[in-house]
Amino acid sequence: MPPQPLELRGRDDVAGFFATVPARGRLDLFRFTPTRANGHPAVAAYLPDEAGAHAAYGVMVMTIDGGTIETITGFPDRRLLDAFALPARLPHDR
Repeated sequence: MPPQPLELRGRDDVAGFFATVPARGRLDLFRFTPTRANGHPAVAAYLPDEAGAHAAYGVMVMTIDGGTIETITGFPDRRLLDAFALPARLPHDR
């Protein structure tokens, strides 16, 4: 499953992109669970669902260079969380 082909450079491009993603870039609505993917730091992302919990959205894999995030490769496929032994839903209060 390849990631979506998209490259953003600079703070303005990144902010503009986040305004178009699920939750309109409201990262405060997401819940993240740290993990690792192919030796890289990663997070499993969850979005609020109609039941008041948070449902799996996908996995975001980061490349870090000198303490700075250089790339984030997003895999918006909730089925991937099974491969990481992570739950498909998180309780609302987490």
